Amino acid sequence: MVPTARMRAPGAPTTVLVVDDHALLRSVIVQVLADDGLDALEASTGDVGLRMAEQQQPDVILLDLAMPGRPGLEVLAALQQQVTTRDIPVLVMSGFSTLLESDQARCAQAAVPKPFELEAVVSLIRHHGAQRRAHLRDTPAWSARDGTTTP
Repeated sequence: MVPTARMRAPGAPTTVLVVDDHALLRSVIVQVLADDGLDALEASTGDVGLRMAEQQQPDVILLDLAMPGRPGLEVLAALQQQVTTRDIPVLVMSGFSTLLESDQARCAQAAVPKPFELEAVVSLIRHHGAQRRAHLRDTPAWSARDGTTTP
């Protein structure tokens, strides 16, 4: 069984899913997150990112908007439509200001223009990860399977 955000120990590091098609940038982000004590998962496409978000239930998703295949805005919409992923904070990133300023991108918790300062991104991730964990801690467990809650 894969540990979900709700199942992780209270002191466990924040888990971040980094979805970006640029391998070098993705690996740099993942390394910086690891150096800062965060757990990072990687996805190179939007479709892989969607599957990983569903299966792994990260605390935060860092999502590139300009990717080949399924673009980030479609991934964001799909994440928001799925019961199991709609409460995961998504930080969108792009080098294209028109994408970051789109109505769809405004649904994300934060927009990060590329190039960016990694320290600022880590700070955003920590902030939104802490908010998500507090929300999960204060909310009864909800079963997507049968729609019931447990204390």
